[in-house]
Amino acid sequence: MSLSGSPASFRCDGELRGARFLRDRQDLHRVAEQHLAAIKGIPQAKLVGVYSRSEEKARKTGEREGCRWTTKWDELVGDPAVEIVDVATSSGSHAEIAMKALAAKKHVLVEKPMAMKSYAADLMNFVILTAILSV
Repeated sequence: MSLSGSPASFRCDGELRGARFLRDRQDLHRVAEQHLAAIKGIPQAKLVGVYSRSEEKARKTGEREGCRWTTKWDELVGDPAVEIVDVATSSGSHAEIAMKALAAKKHVLVEKPMAMKSYAADLMNFVILTAILSV
């Protein structure tokens, strides 16, 4: 599962399942590795998939972590086995991935900034508030 935070917030049948979106540039890759290390520290978490635009990085990380890997993030967002999506891609893609994950009813963690434009961040907040109020 991919997640960096309190497992109590996302507990589901005693197990967390999610997808990790890895950054592509080497300087950004360290943050993704920190998130993966945090996930490993959560007993209820299970990493089920990783994404990178680089097939080599996705494959290498997936094999190392013992999980599915892909170069198409939408495959992980659409996977019913994924409950939480941890977005740590390059900043320009945060909003798009997060919005699609929210629309797919996933819990979403987004590395800063959550969006490059304020209207995209406002839209993400609106979707979240709408989901909360409809419960």
